[in-house]
Amino acid sequence: MSEGKRDVVEQKLATAADAQAFCLKYHPAFLRWLDEERAWVDRQLDPPPFAEPVIDLIVMGFARMALRNGSQSPAPLHYHNESHVLEILHRLHRVMKEAPESVTDWYALALFAACHDLRQREPGQATRLRGCGVNEEASWKELERLIGDWSLDLPDYWMQAQRWMIEGSTFYMGMRLGSCQGAWAADLVRQQAMPVAVREQVLLAADLDTANVAEGFLELARSTLALAHERLLLKPAEDAQGELDFLRKFLEEVQWHYMAQCQQFRSGAGRRVFEAQKNRNLEHLRRFINRLKAHEPFADSAQLVLWYQREAEKEAAWLNQANDRLYT
Repeated sequence: MSEGKRDVVEQKLATAADAQAFCLKYHPAFLRWLDEERAWVDRQLDPPPFAEPVIDLIVMGFARMALRNGSQSPAPLHYHNESHVLEILHRLHRVMKEAPESVTDWYALALFAACHDLRQREPGQATRLRGCGVNEEASWKELERLIGDWSLDLPDYWMQAQRWMIEGSTFYMGMRLGSCQGAWAADLVRQQAMPVAVREQVLLAADLDTANVAEGFLELARSTLALAHERLLLKPAEDAQGELDFLRKFLEEVQWHYMAQCQQFRSGAGRRVFEAQKNRNLEHLRRFINRLKAHEPFADSAQLVLWYQREAEKEAAWLNQANDRLYT
């Protein structure tokens, strides 16, 4: 097992009991939801023989995300925190409902949701060429250490698939606008000799990770802002004007480039469940961004963010009313 770089979070949350106690204190609703979701999944299909330790790993992944990057962190991230884990788990539930043949992958994909973003501040990412990112590599190694520390006997084929899912979640935007790459999963499945079922699993993991593009319009706008703020947190602008310029370019150009060109659903289940809503969001986002581009210069980034939030709420309310009229 990989030694890697252990940090204070790994030391504070080292055992399954530690993770349970942490979540009971700070996130009891998550534990209740996970119990209910797992029970629903197990009614659809017999769980794997190693289900219990996987559930413990999911709880640990969630707890470490909250302590290192989220609500209990001294330096929280805006997007890659425990809320992102929950978002993916809820998307996974939707897939189970709309593509029930995927229920056999629930345990693997739920563990992916909890552990694929454990590390987010690894040095050297900006210089990486196309392939597994340094954050994803470090996240996989942390999961590997955890499995070794607990002496878990998980099948080799199952853990290889887990590693591919985490590595494949690396996303590349390209070095400039107009240079589009996307999730590495699409290339990874071509490079590796994977069984068909594993290939679909790796692609679906990447689809779940990027399916914020298929959330409701207000959720999409909020996730875009969170990603922009996280980017500024990890790489601050030189001054207030630089921050404003970055945010405006991100909201006007980068998010459109990401949605329209870079992000693609590659799995069969991902396309079936998420593609239509993404396409609807693209239609509305184009109009929304055009309004932003037509707006007079903003005094500062706070004014821009306030406008963006208010207009996104208005757009979402208009869409909800339009849908109500359509179906009544």
